[in-house]
Amino acid sequence: MFYLLAILSMIGYGVQTSLLAHLSRKMDALDMTLYRNFSFIVTLSPLLLFVNGAEIAQVFQYWPQLLIMGVMAVLALWGVFISFRYLPIGIVFALRSGMVAIFVALMGYLFLAEMLSIWAIGLIILAIIATVFLAVQKNHMPHLNEKALIGILSLLLTAIPASVTVFMAGWLSRQVHPFVAGYFWEAAIALMALLAVMLRCVFTQRKVKWLGWKEAGKIALAAWPTLIGTGAFTLAASQGPIAIVSAIGLASTVVATLMAHYLFHEKLNTKQWLGMIVVLLIVAGMKFV
Repeated sequence: MFYLLAILSMIGYGVQTSLLAHLSRKMDALDMTLYRNFSFIVTLSPLLLFVNGAEIAQVFQYWPQLLIMGVMAVLALWGVFISFRYLPIGIVFALRSGMVAIFVALMGYLFLAEMLSIWAIGLIILAIIATVFLAVQKNHMPHLNEKALIGILSLLLTAIPASVTVFMAGWLSRQVHPFVAGYFWEAAIALMALLAVMLRCVFTQRKVKWLGWKEAGKIALAAWPTLIGTGAFTLAASQGPIAIVSAIGLASTVVATLMAHYLFHEKLNTKQWLGMIVVLLIVAGMKFV
């Protein structure tokens, strides 16, 4: 069940972020973060149907951790949505997933004493190498800004915040019901994103742009697979090593790259197809370690 949940999480996140990437290229990155997570207050609410009031109330004793998770996630999402303007969707996924897998595995070892087998560590390393290989393959895509270095730097600068929020979400899912942890994780991101745009308005006089109900609805529709991604992630993280869940998440690179290929005309070359096949084989092998 642990492996299946990790796979479902990978698919859910891969689909939603690929769809949002296309929309995020048309709007401000921080505004996109705000719209995305406020939509989750509604679209992720079905998770709370599986819990009772006492289980929901329990999460509020962890409000400091939720605030930290929210701040870290806003920084991470901000960097990801900026990078989508400069890099193909598959490359963003590959770089971000590889970096997060490394840091989450390290934090799992340091703070949760999650000891992985030599085989598991070897497969994680191979998966990271394969995703980096996938990332460095270049295709000319006229709809992207050619300053790819900006996209890479935005991912590098937000890799640690991304890893911290993922690790803490996995940790919280072991303290409270996993669905409660997932829902309030995303809700905390919405609140911190709102605070961020308010601070931006105070210091720069730049207000969040209201897109209208139609466009906001498109974002909510594109983001709804997170119901599967977050629900499955917190369940999996409550049952097994967070490092393995994160490593399996590397395969979201394949989902994202395929969607970008067929939906957004980000065509793949032979080496990219090879890199995706290798990643899938490595993730399949993780079931046996």
